[in-house]
Amino acid sequence: MKYPSDQTSQYVRALSILALLISLAVIVGWFFHVGLLKSVFPGYITMKMNAALSFVFLSVALLIGKYSNRLLQLSSFIICLLVIGMNFGTLAEYLLNRDFGIDQLFVKDFTGNSGSFPNGRLAPVTAVNFILLSFAMIADHFRNKKLRILSELFAALVLFASFQALVGYLIGLTYIFGSAFYTQMAVLTAVCFVLLSSGELLAFQNEGFVKSLVDTSHVSKLIRSMLFAAVFTPPIMKFVGQKGYELGWYDADFSQLIQVVGITGLLAVIIVSAGSALFKREIELKKAKEDAERSNALKSAFLANISHEMRTPLTAMIGYADLIRDAKDIDRAKYVDVIFRNAEQLGTLLNDIVDLSKVESGVLTIELCPININSIVMDVIELFRMQSTSKGIQIRFDPKYFVSGVFVSDPVRVKQVIINLLSNAIKFTDVGEIKIQLDRTFYQNSQYGIIFRIEDSGIGISPSEIEKIFGIFVQADGSMTRRFGGTGLGLALSHRLAHALGGDLKIVSSNLGRGSVFSFEIPNQILSPRAARRRRPWPRCRPRG
Repeated sequence: MKYPSDQTSQYVRALSILALLISLAVIVGWFFHVGLLKSVFPGYITMKMNAALSFVFLSVALLIGKYSNRLLQLSSFIICLLVIGMNFGTLAEYLLNRDFGIDQLFVKDFTGNSGSFPNGRLAPVTAVNFILLSFAMIADHFRNKKLRILSELFAALVLFASFQALVGYLIGLTYIFGSAFYTQMAVLTAVCFVLLSSGELLAFQNEGFVKSLVDTSHVSKLIRSMLFAAVFTPPIMKFVGQKGYELGWYDADFSQLIQVVGITGLLAVIIVSAGSALFKREIELKKAKEDAERSNALKSAFLANISHEMRTPLTAMIGYADLIRDAKDIDRAKYVDVIFRNAEQLGTLLNDIVDLSKVESGVLTIELCPININSIVMDVIELFRMQSTSKGIQIRFDPKYFVSGVFVSDPVRVKQVIINLLSNAIKFTDVGEIKIQLDRTFYQNSQYGIIFRIEDSGIGISPSEIEKIFGIFVQADGSMTRRFGGTGLGLALSHRLAHALGGDLKIVSSNLGRGSVFSFEIPNQILSPRAARRRRPWPRCRPRG
């Protein structure tokens, strides 16, 4: 038997010891004629001596069964076989209507009811529970999946039957199904079965049926609710039928009808609920499959696209490097410039991939220092000045939108997002202009933030694409990539970087053929004076490109 954790092992040990102490107390009660130790309440059914001994054996078997020592494993196995033999003997006495003398080997019981429960003999349901629980423990010693499932099922049946008995006692019934001859169980017997079967089931908390019980999914919640109904509905219906009959409200036949209707209704609810859950699950699986297929298609397109994006600068670098070998001095500087530009393009692409993987895995580091927002924006505009001029596009940034004061954030990541946004705006704009605005925004805690607003007059985004524009690989499908190039990583990475900075990136508006407006908002990372002193000198206080 292998337990999922040390804590589980401690729980099993505690349950086993508690069952062992109860059964030992019952044995003491039989030897010294202490009625309360045998039945807890005067006049209630007593736990029989053979039942107490069986509980002692199974408690010990559960305690030592978790150890890897082969001798202890063998001892646990033999103990379970002994318990099975004892209780098969009891069932044989009932079936053959014979007394083999095993009921009063150790003590004499004069409280039994001859004909129903012979003196000292435990009830058939108790013997069956002992056999099932013993087989469950034996199955744990084999590394066979089918046997483990059987072990789990046997332990669950014992737990269900014994818990039913306890519920019956709580509402004033000493048996739930059929006659007392087959289903009556002592209070202490039911308690010990609950303890040992629960301990046995704890070994399965990471697999099978038990895992489905402790899981947080909707299906697990449904299973728990159905089990709750299955445990409490039968005794309640039995109680209503029996009490109504005793009070003379209806006859015995109607009493039985109430019980049958109640239990039938429970079965109908369970069947309908299970069917609904399975249908819902099928729908979820179908949707998950479609999403997975769509994601795989996008990834395949992305890989094909990014291989092209990487191969283009690499080809140029290799070609011009080859030309340098035979070129005149006057041409070499020009070729080196081409190689340098393509190397930068390739480096930017690789950096985006690395940064995105860091954000997705939660290992991206945000480093804070005082920054000049206006300088960062001006640097980015200057970076794209030649590209925008070559396309005949004007970039407008009015000085009236300058933001004064010290702002604390990560300059590298802030600049990275603005570069991606302005690069996209230029890429998808053929005529017109791009406007950049800065403004402050204030939060409830008096903290302020900066909103970057970038408006272009480009091709715009269709309504169906707006919701998924920040997804990875979104642009990796078709005509947009072929016409404008790119990998589809820019907006996805920028959106995640904005969140990592404590802010947000969103589309304010977009119309096909008329352009888009993006807003990038980040808060001022205010530090306490003490924290600010600890951070000086500030790291990375000069934004890097």
